[in-house]
Amino acid sequence: MQIKYTIGIAAIISMLLGSFAGFSFAYFMFQPQLDDTKAELSKIHSRIADLIHNISVLQTNYTDAQQQLAILNTLLSDLQKDHANLQLQHLNLEMNFSFLENYVHNLSLVSSSSYYVFKQNSTYYAQNGFDGTIEYYSENCTAVINYALSHASPGGEVLLKALASNTDAYYIDSTILPPNCTTLASENRMVTLCLKSNCSTDIIKLHNVHHVQIRNIRVCGNRWNHTDGNGIVISGEFGGSDHLIESVIIENCNETGLWIQYNQLNNALRNVQIFHSGVYNVRI
Repeated sequence: MQIKYTIGIAAIISMLLGSFAGFSFAYFMFQPQLDDTKAELSKIHSRIADLIHNISVLQTNYTDAQQQLAILNTLLSDLQKDHANLQLQHLNLEMNFSFLENYVHNLSLVSSSSYYVFKQNSTYYAQNGFDGTIEYYSENCTAVINYALSHASPGGEVLLKALASNTDAYYIDSTILPPNCTTLASENRMVTLCLKSNCSTDIIKLHNVHHVQIRNIRVCGNRWNHTDGNGIVISGEFGGSDHLIESVIIENCNETGLWIQYNQLNNALRNVQIFHSGVYNVRI
């Protein structure tokens, strides 16, 4: 009986050893393929990780691209608005140029005035009265008038053109200084030289000059918006004589309307009206 069991156990052990040998042989045969499969799986995992990373980068780039597109759309909208504004400005410039062209065309190229001064919107122009050229322009009225007076030859006249409205004026911020033997006049007595607010200065000053004429002009001192300042002042230690002030209205000067300083001689006043000065209407 024991012999039978021993034989059976031996047979089982033999079978197990055979199976193990077969398994070992099979494992040995398929091991390279398993290693290759593991290597391929490792590569696939690496590629999947790269793809996930690339997808993340693409998503970030897409978000950035959307933000940049939004910025570009905003810039495009601003450019379209700027383009519309430039078109409007271009149209206004064409209209202004057409106005100036017609205005200049209607002025005589040969006249008794050396210079015309006129106003368009907020800009003042000095036009040569003999050849019609616009020699100087600025938003500073005083600079334009003084330019015309200083470039007029002795005996020359600077004529202020009538404004589009009687409520408008030639607004100055500093003193007008006519040189010797010049005339400052306007087309009618409603043309006004008005001192801007907070300037506090004399409007017209004839200092150390002679033979100057101021004709047909309204002078407004805007006295409620200044601390000092006079309308027309004639002064000088060695000049200030032989002037003519004619058909001039002087009003609302902070201090004196017309002030003739020192002992100036041979100055003539004709049809001059002076109103509402802060201190003196006339002072000699």
